[in-house]
Amino acid sequence: AAPGRGLRLTLGASTLNQHLMSTKNERVIRVMKSVLNRAEHDPQELELFMQAIIKKYGPYFVILLAIFAVLYFPEFSEYSLRVDEEFAYSHTGMLKWTPFGRWGTDIVHNFFVIRPLNPYFSMLMFGCCLAASFLMFSRVIQAQPSFFNLLSFAIFAGFPTWYYLIEFKGTLLANGLSILSASAAGYFFSTKNRSALLFVPLLVAAIGIYQSSIFIAVIISIASILFGREDGPRTHTAFFLSFSRLAVLCLVSLLCYFIIWKILLAYFNLEPQYIVGFLNIDM
Repeated sequence: AAPGRGLRLTLGASTLNQHLMSTKNERVIRVMKSVLNRAEHDPQELELFMQAIIKKYGPYFVILLAIFAVLYFPEFSEYSLRVDEEFAYSHTGMLKWTPFGRWGTDIVHNFFVIRPLNPYFSMLMFGCCLAASFLMFSRVIQAQPSFFNLLSFAIFAGFPTWYYLIEFKGTLLANGLSILSASAAGYFFSTKNRSALLFVPLLVAAIGIYQSSIFIAVIISIASILFGREDGPRTHTAFFLSFSRLAVLCLVSLLCYFIIWKILLAYFNLEPQYIVGFLNIDM
């Protein structure tokens, strides 16, 4: 009887611990919502809220950035222009990326970053975007900051796709913002409240810079469905509705992206490039 009693006590303690953690998370969420609601009327509340966020996640962000610097030390130790960088530097024109469907890159370069080839600046900002994206992804799947969680960032930041993007430093900073925007879209999808409406504009901006970023938002959103905070029973109907909601939001985002692209092409009398090459069967 003793072993059985011990097992029941262990299971009871585990259940109680899960309940306390769930209650704590709900309390934190209520406090955050209360602060954000007050911030709409008092900007000082928002400033205090941001200071609390920086105090909580700032040290982890610095550690992630240090891991990124170690992984990409060769890129920080030298600065040589490749063919694509020379093209980006010498090629003039406001809309040099819009014909390729990347109108968001032109917006970033023309209105926010006039000189995207500043030595090391693009690499540093790209690392900041990856670190912030990883923290949002960890938040979505409720992964508490820990030693092993921080080390897993090496896998995230060392993903081969990022190595290919870094080869194109002329668009690296814009690509980093695209990753950040797509990650934020996935994060807001997981909130399941009015802020989830930000999913569409954030994803449209991400796709406008780099079309493949849509997969980042989709993966984070799927992770939130499978591993995120439970708002109710996990039934087949609930999963179907969540995935259907994600599919509709992605289709709306793609439609908005395509409409904006077609308007820009028509207004500036531009011809689409690159994508058309895949559709031209005579080539």
